[in-house]
Amino acid sequence: MKRNVAIFGDSILRGVIIDEENGKYKFSDHIDWEFIEDKLNIKIDNNAKMGAVIGYGKKKLEKYLDTHDDMFAVLIEFGGNDCDFNWQEVANNPQYNHQPKTPLNEFKNTLIEMIDILQQKNIKPVLMNLPPIHSKLYYDWIRRDIANGDNILEFLGDIEHITRHQSRYSNVIAEVANLKKVELVDVRSAFLSTRSYLTYMCKDGIHPNQKGGQLVLDVFLEYYKVGIN
Repeated sequence: MKRNVAIFGDSILRGVIIDEENGKYKFSDHIDWEFIEDKLNIKIDNNAKMGAVIGYGKKKLEKYLDTHDDMFAVLIEFGGNDCDFNWQEVANNPQYNHQPKTPLNEFKNTLIEMIDILQQKNIKPVLMNLPPIHSKLYYDWIRRDIANGDNILEFLGDIEHITRHQSRYSNVIAEVANLKKVELVDVRSAFLSTRSYLTYMCKDGIHPNQKGGQLVLDVFLEYYKVGIN
């Protein structure tokens, strides 16, 4: 009998990539969940949503569990949108102390709350950390349609601050996994251990491309060999 596994996350696990022809986002099956289902004899319910932040994810999870009490495990993957800013507001006033969509402490606390909710229902929480971000590509991407986009650099201080800032959220995910003694699917290390993780990324510098999706798939298959028991 197949065990039920639900996913709550953002566009990374929703399968969003950039269409190379028109430069717009599109949905893709580059992370082949059906293959994982067949390979591991599980049933996956993918609730990941493009643009989702962890506060949304918690509310969605709570509502979901009202009608789904037969879950074996829930995979949680957030942070990429949480650490993001309203870049137009940043460009309008780069000297202001802008806050990310979800401040880091709030992100950590909400992640812990989601784990507690699942453990109280005897459902196994599994966390996933963030693929690395490419600062220059992402900087060029976010300012391409923003008036006064060059002002963003004044707020950042230097472009590599994008990477440093995003890494703090990924580090918190690993910290919470250790704190709560739950399993972590470490996709970040898989990307960083490649010779050039840029070749695994879309031109926005944050979404895995087709090749990156295969890498994520490989990480999940390797994890579930030992982690699904």
